[in-house]
This record gives sequence, structure tokens and C-alpha cells, in this order.
Amino acid sequence: MMNERIRELGDLADELADEQIDCIGEYHPDWHSVRDQKFAELIARECAKQVELYFSEFYNGTAEQRILKHFGIEE
Repeated sequence: MMNERIRELGDLADELADEQIDCIGEYHPDWHSVRDQKFAELIARECAKQVELYFSEFYNGTAEQRILKHFGIEE
């Protein structure tokens, strides 16, 4: 069974894709690509937050910054 937080992030990714594509209710060939990118970014950010809670004292800077940089996500 899928974690409820993952389901919430998927729903949020849907909303963000709808906002970026701006054609709710209509087919758009790029919607799934945008949605997948948003979903992956949300998951990476969620992971970064969790790591930051437990391991930040071991890194220069913050763990969140290191993970986001690794995935090429701009602050």
C-alpha cells in the first residue's frame, strides 16, 4: 500500500502540472512529462527535509542543500 504522503505529493504534482500547462480538462502532450518532473522534485525535497532532520551536523552546509544540488534543483 502506498504511503499517504506519497499520494499527497502525487496530487500536488498534478495540481502544479495543471497550473504550468494551463489547460485543465484538455489533453496536452507535455502534461505527463511536467507532472513527472514536479513529482520527482517534490519527492527529492521531501527526502532532503527528512535527512536534514537527522544528519545535518555531518555536512558542510545543510543536507537539504547537498541533496537538492545533486538532483539539480534550484533554490
